[in-house]
Amino acid sequence: MQRAYILIETDVGQAADVAHRSARQRGVVHVELVTGPYDVIAMAEADSIAELHSGPFRCIDADLRVTRAVLCPVGHLVEQSETESTESEPLLIPVREPVLVGVDSDWSGSG
Repeated sequence: MQRAYILIETDVGQAADVAHRSARQRGVVHVELVTGPYDVIAMAEADSIAELHSGPFRCIDADLRVTRAVLCPVGHLVEQSETESTESEPLLIPVREPVLVGVDSDWSGSG
């Protein structure tokens, strides 16, 4: 089962209506009204990313009160050794150590 967040911007004053309509879409399991750059965030599930895109995302994006929608598939964090022993997931993101680029090694941290 593949999950994705759908980040939704709406016309002014339309967030609640869009949230109610989004919640009725097949595959949408949870909807929240939020503040910030997006007005509504929906969680959707389907068998594949293609089904998420052609199903709930396309219906939400086609809503005339939606000014922008972004599909964000959920990745699964795994350690490198786990990828060899488990079935492959559609989105596997290996856990890696952070890399600092362009930072002098003698930086003391004082301003």
